[in-house]
Amino acid sequence: MIVGNLYFIKNTNGLFYYGADYLRDQTDLIREILVRPALAEAARAMFPGVSIVTCENAHALWHHAKQASHRGDVLYTPTPHPLPLIDRQWVVVHDAYPFLASKGRLKRMLLRLSLAMSRCRVAFINESETLGFVHALGVMPARLIFAPNKVADSDRPPRPASPPALPLKVGLVGTDSSKKRYDELLQAVTAAGLQSSIELCFYGHRTPYFEGVCQRHQEACVTLQESDRCSLDDFLTSIHALVSVADLEGFGRPIAAALTAGVPCLLRRKPVFQEFFSTARFFDDTGSLVAALAEALRSGFPEQPPYSPPTRVREGFRSASATLRSDGRSAPR
Repeated sequence: MIVGNLYFIKNTNGLFYYGADYLRDQTDLIREILVRPALAEAARAMFPGVSIVTCENAHALWHHAKQASHRGDVLYTPTPHPLPLIDRQWVVVHDAYPFLASKGRLKRMLLRLSLAMSRCRVAFINESETLGFVHALGVMPARLIFAPNKVADSDRPPRPASPPALPLKVGLVGTDSSKKRYDELLQAVTAAGLQSSIELCFYGHRTPYFEGVCQRHQEACVTLQESDRCSLDDFLTSIHALVSVADLEGFGRPIAAALTAGVPCLLRRKPVFQEFFSTARFFDDTGSLVAALAEALRSGFPEQPPYSPPTRVREGFRSASATLRSDGRSAPR
């Protein structure tokens, strides 16, 4: 059986949906899902009929995790938080960013120690950046598994060229951390004199980082669609293009969804984006990306070709999901 450990996820962000995709493939094997109180309602909606256990604190989490270990269950944690002395568990490393920021050295040391104190599987979601980071932690190859995001295939025809629109509605996804580099983007928009021509449509949560960006760029036209109240599909239908200048992204699930829906995506030239998103437009710097938005204000966007995820991504998800299922079946019921 499988116990889903979503305790380290604070809201319905990309980590939540990543874990949900893997767990929903194993619904018949899930014994329970552990969450913090703020996520309980969303978890019940995502997993109807599954036992959702609210853990008020880390002590409660440890109690349920040890129970799972004693039963022989697999503890599936879609975040990089291995619990020591529990071997039958999965953890997932999405990107190196949390381990490089202000407290990154301490977090990296704790992660290395926790990995050494269990023989858990360590999943990584991209090969261009995260695999090298996990190797540097000393994890043996036999413990590693490629577990990318689930991306739906699309049979949509190419999206026709679109005429200019004013204001140009530019989607920005994620509001959790400074790795999104929104200050840099808004500074470039201001420098190009496009504040009144571009509506920056954020999708995420009203976080301190988002509030800080708004405070620092009060001249910009900014709106927020809260992801708890608006579906990603509805958000994508409301924008003309999606933009990302982020550093150290693990994958970019909303970018894949946007490309699948035929929404033009303008991205900084980053290894992870190039690994997954062949039909996006790439730019070497934020200034040239903003210049492309200025051109779209004059001429619109060209035809957007259909997107399909790389075969290795589709096969990687299926293989990782099948391995998780096999691990769950090998545990006592």
